This record gives sequence, C-alpha cells and structure tokens, in this order.
Amino acid sequence: MAIMTITEKDASSVLTTKNEFADTDCNQIIDAIQDGDKQIKTKGIVIAAETDNGDSGAIKTIDWTTSDVQKITLSANCTFTFTDPLGIAKILVLKVIQDGTGSRTVTWDADVEWAGGTAPTLTTTAAHVDVIYFIYDGSKYYGQTILDLS
Repeated sequence: MAIMTITEKDASSVLTTKNEFADTDCNQIIDAIQDGDKQIKTKGIVIAAETDNGDSGAIKTIDWTTSDVQKITLSANCTFTFTDPLGIAKILVLKVIQDGTGSRTVTWDADVEWAGGTAPTLTTTAAHVDVIYFIYDGSKYYGQTILDLS
C-alpha cells in the first residue's frame, strides 16, 4: 500500500485526510488529481490540480489559496494582483497563455520581485505560453520564467 495525503483547501481552512491506495490502483489517484479541489502529496512532492482562471481581462486577481498551479489566457493587457497562499515557503506556478491575437502585456503584483529588479518581457506571439514560477516566503513572491513555449 502507498500512503498519500490528499489536502482539500478552501478559503476558510485546510482539511487534510490520509488515504491508502494500492500501488497499482491508478484510477483512484488519477480521479483525485483531476478533481480541481484536491492536491496529492507523496514523499514531499505535491501534485496540484491546475486552476483555470479563464480570460484575463484588464485586471485579474490570482487566488493562490485555490491551487499552487494556475493558468490564465491573456485577452487584454493585464494587471495581476495576488491573493496570498495558505502557509509560507510555497512554490507557485502560473501558466500565461497569449490569446489568438497576441501582443498582450502584463503588469505584476507589487509584491513580486525579479532577478536584477526588472520584470521579464513575456512572449507576445499569439497562442504561445510562458511559465512563471514563484517562491513565496510569506510576504514576497520571487519570480523566474520559462519563456516562449508553443
């Protein structure tokens, strides 16, 4: 038997339950991963369901309490604000997708810091993807990017 911790998060609390799965019972594990309200943690690695934030509009709040992995499609030049995640020392992932028009730009939450003090220039090609990783220390987000995925 493999023991995995399934953590269910909501805005008011964190509820953790332990479940045992047979090593070969992949269906339960896949179902848990696909359930957008769950995370699976095994041996210190968290597999979080991705939260799809839809189209950005001009202003968007990314709520890190819903998931450590978020996706957004830029439909306009967008200013992001962040709702701080539960806990500290978090690694967060934001997948930013250019819509079919492209050329969208981003202004980041004031608590984000970048290497050299300057935010990266994201890819503006239509339908291309940038992945931004943040380390959250309880007050600041330290960002790093993987640019121009297609």
